[in-house]
Amino acid sequence: MNTHQWISFLLERKRGYKRIGFIKCASLNNMVVYFNSIGFNHLIHKRPPRSREDQIYRLNLIPYATNIIEDKNLSIVYRSLNIKGKLVHYWGLEKIFGNKSIRVVIRQVGNGRKHFYSIMEHTSKNPAKSEIL
Repeated sequence: MNTHQWISFLLERKRGYKRIGFIKCASLNNMVVYFNSIGFNHLIHKRPPRSREDQIYRLNLIPYATNIIEDKNLSIVYRSLNIKGKLVHYWGLEKIFGNKSIRVVIRQVGNGRKHFYSIMEHTSKNPAKSEIL
């Protein structure tokens, strides 16, 4: 993918992501989950920076996110961490599509809004990653 194609792809995915806005999460008592810049930027940038392959992979999974969040019959993993003096909550919502399991991560910092944070194909091959992130 050349630079022009990459920019077009990225802008197309960003427009689709922004159109989602927010949705209610059936598995979390219909609480609202926002699709804001934090989640989109996390799909693109992470320390260390994500490879272009990983960015494309995650951006191509976005269409699954709304389906997963709206489903009420999911496997949910919860954990919280104290990060820089703030309690950060993470929910991992997992759903099987054909032969793959896809996990959406929802995050809430303190008492702030719940927001989409990440999406990935989930495997149990790597126990450290299977926790939630």
